[in-house]
Amino acid sequence: MTLHGDVTHESAKNAMVAAVPTPAEAAELEAMYATMAKENMIPLWTQLDELMPIAPAPAAFPHVWRWNTLLPLAERAGDLVPVGRGGERRAIALANPGLGGRPYATPTLWAAIQYLGGHEMAPEHRHSQNAFRFVVEGEGVWTVVNGDPVRMSRGDFLLTPGWHFHGHHNETDSPMAWIDGLSLGEPGPGATLVNGSLPAVVRWAAGRGAEPGGPITATRDGEQLTGALTPPRWI
Repeated sequence: MTLHGDVTHESAKNAMVAAVPTPAEAAELEAMYATMAKENMIPLWTQLDELMPIAPAPAAFPHVWRWNTLLPLAERAGDLVPVGRGGERRAIALANPGLGGRPYATPTLWAAIQYLGGHEMAPEHRHSQNAFRFVVEGEGVWTVVNGDPVRMSRGDFLLTPGWHFHGHHNETDSPMAWIDGLSLGEPGPGATLVNGSLPAVVRWAAGRGAEPGGPITATRDGEQLTGALTPPRWI
C-alpha cells in the first residue's frame, strides 16, 4: 500500500530500523535496562510484539460443553456440596482446554454452571466484576439485586452490574440450573479480585404462583420490608 508518493508501509518500516548498536552502545543499553528494571519500569519497544502482535495468537480454542454432561455433574454436586461449603455459590467453572486447566472459558470470561436446590439460598454478596445469568433449567427462583427482587425462569437472561449486592433464593421444591458469566479475565501473577459479602443476609419470600406487581416481603437486620414483584428484566 502506498502512503504518500513512492513511500510504502514496507519502505517506511525499513527506514525506521536502527543500526546495530556498537559494543559500547550495547553496554550502555544494558545498564539503562537494568536501571529501569530496578525501578519497576519496562520499555515498550522491548515488549511490543507481545503486547500488540501483528496477528492474534490466542491460547484458548473453541470447545463445547454439553448440557447433558454438565447438568448431571451439577446435580451430583448438589447432593454432596452444601451451598455454604461451596463458598456461597455452588458454581462449577468451565475451563477452556487451551488455558492449562485454569478456570476460564476464554481469556476474558469466567463462566460456570450454577445449581441451586429446592429451598436453598445463595446469600447476598458483591464483586467488582459485571455478571450475567442465563437460566437453562427450572422456574421460581428469585435474584435480589440491591434489594430489588427479579424472578428467574427458564430462558431468562439477566445482567447484574459490578459492585451491586445480589443473592439467589429458591422458594420452590425443585432445583434450578443456570449459566453464570463474569467479566473476569485470566489474571496475571499477583492479580487481586475484589469481592465482599453482605453482613446481614436479606431474606424474602413471595406466595407461590405470585404474579408481577404482587406483594413481596423481605427482612434486613430484623426489619420487615414490603414491595412488589417485578418481571424478569435487564438489571
